[in-house]
Amino acid sequence: MSKIRPIQTRTRPISSNCDEPFSTIATWCNEAKAKKKQLQGLANEDSTDEEEAGTEVGPEVNCINMYLNYLHFQATKAFTERREAKIREALQTTYPSLNIFFTAAVKMLGLINKKSVRARTGWGASMTSIPQLREFLLELPSDNNLERYHRHCIIALEDTLVDKAKIALKKHEGDPAYTATRLGVKARISDIQITLQNAFDDLRADLLPKIWTDPAVKATRLEQVKKVIDLWARPLHWLTLRKTMCDNGILWKTNSKAVGEICPHGRRNLNWHMLSVFISDVDDWKLRVDAVKPTLRSSVDLIVKDVLESITTSLQDYNGEFELREQAIYEWNKKSRSIDRKLIGFSDSFGNAIHEAHVDITRETDRDSFVARMNKPVYCDALGVENGNGYRARQGNVVRKELVEPDKDGMTMLDRYEIRAVNHAEKMFEKAFESFVTTIIDSLDAFVATLDRLVEPDHAPHLDISARENLRALLPELESAVEDIKSRFPRHKNIRTDDPTKGEAPAEKKPCLGF
Repeated sequence: MSKIRPIQTRTRPISSNCDEPFSTIATWCNEAKAKKKQLQGLANEDSTDEEEAGTEVGPEVNCINMYLNYLHFQATKAFTERREAKIREALQTTYPSLNIFFTAAVKMLGLINKKSVRARTGWGASMTSIPQLREFLLELPSDNNLERYHRHCIIALEDTLVDKAKIALKKHEGDPAYTATRLGVKARISDIQITLQNAFDDLRADLLPKIWTDPAVKATRLEQVKKVIDLWARPLHWLTLRKTMCDNGILWKTNSKAVGEICPHGRRNLNWHMLSVFISDVDDWKLRVDAVKPTLRSSVDLIVKDVLESITTSLQDYNGEFELREQAIYEWNKKSRSIDRKLIGFSDSFGNAIHEAHVDITRETDRDSFVARMNKPVYCDALGVENGNGYRARQGNVVRKELVEPDKDGMTMLDRYEIRAVNHAEKMFEKAFESFVTTIIDSLDAFVATLDRLVEPDHAPHLDISARENLRALLPELESAVEDIKSRFPRHKNIRTDDPTKGEAPAEKKPCLGF
């Protein structure tokens, strides 16, 4: 399924100091504004009546206003196209298959609101990219949703209602061989949990490598972080620097010209500027982690499939009642296919955990982001320095010392970042792996419960027998209801059925939706 990345851009005021076409547009804007001011001044001089003056110059001023709106539209369009081309080139170098949409939601709302003349001037719906994005989303394949419906309506309903009802209606006589088979299956379940955890532990070091393996590179990055701190601490007014410390390294509001020089492209975030120094190293770290994922998937596949094959063999080797053997194998075939699907999903879920961990440790957007939280004690210490002459210098020295110089444990900011980042990733990886193991164990436990239900209990009270007879009478109606529900949902060609006697159904024509 294609991925979408929304891009938000922000236009800035144009001036004659900008490059083309903005300098020319700025010149035209200034000329139009001067003409407008001249007309308004002449009207005031020539007429003593305010309403009469407005009537005389009104049409010309309105034309100038429309012209200014048109120039603003052309400048916005040129700026957006330039930013779009630059961002698209940068992203598609790394993500060549990424679908990128540059949308103007505010402009689209203006088009919807007929009273907004300014928003309608020059802007058509197609220029906002909202219709294109909507069309793209409507055409996305719905295989995932359809597969969920298929599993529930085609597989789960029949398994949960019909097959379990049949098991309750037809109990088999147990025997020692069947009991031994059940106990053998239970033993394999306890074994697989330990074996899977051992496989994960064996790859833990490869899954959680250090971000910096070369001390020289790390030292270079630390020196670059020091330069970023100096760039922020030295030119800023003491009050501006204090605001930055109060908000965990982020400067939300300021009129300081020095900030514009430090952050010419926005992002008034000290944490982000420090992170940008070594974010390429973190990206390389993610690639190394991604490279280990196939090895983990292969190990997990071997372990789980070995258990599945051993259970299949033990059921086939059971030489007791024939119908009981066939029923147990039938139930196991359904369960093993379900576990196969979980194996396929494991690779995606673990890959998502890697991606989410990387996003968490590289996204610096607010005061609660990863680096901002890590540096909060440093900023608090900087706020606690003595007031008076040299306040700004003392603040900068505290930040520089606590982030760049080794602390009492011999760790710098990069050391602390590395430890926290790897620990955060470890927690997310463990959570994803434990969730997968739990689903496998739950599936096997459910099969053991099915094996238990297949045999007649030692004592079947009269109430149990009566309930079975009532269920037997309702079974045809239940089967008919399930078949009716199944017929209401298309069978997709890419979805495997759990019934080996049924082939793949032809693909249904996708519905067409419109707004």
